Parts: sequence; C-alpha cells; structure tokens
Amino acid sequence: METYNANCHCGAVRFSFSLAPLKTIKINRCNCSICTKNSYLLVYPLRKDVVFHRGEDQLAEYRFGNRTKPHKFCPNCGTSVLIDFKESQFEKERGRMAINVGCFRSPICLAW
Repeated sequence: METYNANCHCGAVRFSFSLAPLKTIKINRCNCSICTKNSYLLVYPLRKDVVFHRGEDQLAEYRFGNRTKPHKFCPNCGTSVLIDFKESQFEKERGRMAINVGCFRSPICLAW
C-alpha cells in the first residue's frame, strides 16, 4: 500500500488515502454522463483508508439518476473531488469512495 495526498485546486479540501501502487491497479474512466462531462479518471480506495485533513464538511455535492452516489466538489474552485458510494444500491460498493486522479498532489504519481 502507498499513501497518496490529494487536494482541490484552491487547497480548501485536502485529504490523503492508502491504495496499492498505481502501476498495479486499474484506473477507471467511467462512462456515465457526469463522469464523462468531468473527464474523471478514478481510483477506488476503501472508505476507511481516506483521511480528510481539511474541508470535508465544506464539500458541495451533485446527485442525479437514482441519487445514491453523490459527486462531491469544492464550492470555492469547482474541482470535482470524489464520488461517495456509502449510499450505493450495491452493498459491495458502500465501503469505497471513487477519487478523481486529477486531485493527486504530486503529478509524478500520475506517470503510470
């Protein structure tokens, strides 16, 4: 497992999470309508492995469709940060979050 640091563009939202090395996991390009519009590339850490250091309570959210997977974004800069699966209709998803790879703090980690 490796620890990755992430934030929105303005820095109001900062968090870290643990995940297997990027070279060993699949980075997903979701093709749902909102992920396509936001050009998301996603990784899926366990919820327990995501730690917010600042701004979690300030995240705004957008829900669509069955409204069970809120897309959370910074209300200051508009950066799409994550998708929260805790209310998913699929039990196996509820223990995970989808993190936007574009929020990784170090661009070096994006060289997969």
